[in-house]
Amino acid sequence: MKKDSFYRKLSTSELIDFIIKKYHQSLRLNNPKILKDLDYLTNKYKHKEQKIALIYELYMKFDNLIIKHIDKEEKIFFKAIKNLEKTIEVCKNIDPESVNECRNFIEQQEKEHMNIDELLMSIEKLTLNLKAINDPRFYEFLHKTNSIIYETKEHAKIEDFYLNEKIEFYLNLI
Repeated sequence: MKKDSFYRKLSTSELIDFIIKKYHQSLRLNNPKILKDLDYLTNKYKHKEQKIALIYELYMKFDNLIIKHIDKEEKIFFKAIKNLEKTIEVCKNIDPESVNECRNFIEQQEKEHMNIDELLMSIEKLTLNLKAINDPRFYEFLHKTNSIIYETKEHAKIEDFYLNEKIEFYLNLI
């Protein structure tokens, strides 16, 4: 309940900045570390635990998708939403085609979130069934991966629910 009121109190621009600082920066910082750990673990232990190579492959797909996704959000979508917020505050004069483009982009982002979530569920399922490897990097990898999975799911919820709710409010004003 506390999180709910926190997200609702933020302006659209503040919520976007929060998402970038808390979630996007974490992904950009931690994904290369996880991939490095996975590369090490795959090369050293794939003969003991074959699932580790599959996790590595899935995580590379996840990394590729999520980085493209957050780049698109930051460079296109979030900038457009911040501009929309400013424009509505000033004059409420938005072309209806822009509204349709915005709604289409929201739908596209939600589909990407679902694809990313499916990948994360596959990774999570595989990591839960891994045989323990007596190597500190293995446990570090598990901890980082579980954190990324949780944060990415939370990130998608915030965007799909709170941010899109704010955007729809603006779009309905037009």
